[in-house]
Amino acid sequence: LTCPLHTNLKDNIIDYIRSQGDRQNRGTNVQAYMTQWNTYNDDIRTVIDWIIEQIPTDRKLWSVDTWGAIYNKGDFTTIHHHNTAYSWVYFLQTPKGSSPLLFPISRKTIEPKEGYIIIFPGQMRHSVPPNNCDDRIVLAGNINEHNCIQTPNDYHS
Repeated sequence: LTCPLHTNLKDNIIDYIRSQGDRQNRGTNVQAYMTQWNTYNDDIRTVIDWIIEQIPTDRKLWSVDTWGAIYNKGDFTTIHHHNTAYSWVYFLQTPKGSSPLLFPISRKTIEPKEGYIIIFPGQMRHSVPPNNCDDRIVLAGNINEHNCIQTPNDYHS
């Protein structure tokens, strides 16, 4: 999906991600600059609301967590999945050499394109190979359905 809000919100969201600092110190699957798990501001909430509207379901959906990541040359994300109903990635900035989002089981490769949002089942294993540029910037998150019962520690594995 192409985010219709991209032009208006991109710079503010990127500035916000940068202002949050690298909080994870490469202690997660994301081996790159990464914010805290609950990175929100009004612009990010606007994007999340739009994403939730795109998911065809009658169930109540809510954002579990959202984070920003900045990939520089050599940064990557190990293969993993999320224990949530849906996960998503919003490509905020994709310079030449930006790594794709890989789904190895389905053998799908999503080439990053600025303004694109990819929504997928949280259980789908995915990764990002070593990046070939600086400043590949994404916002990512998880969404759950009302009937999902999990503790916060169950969301990432």
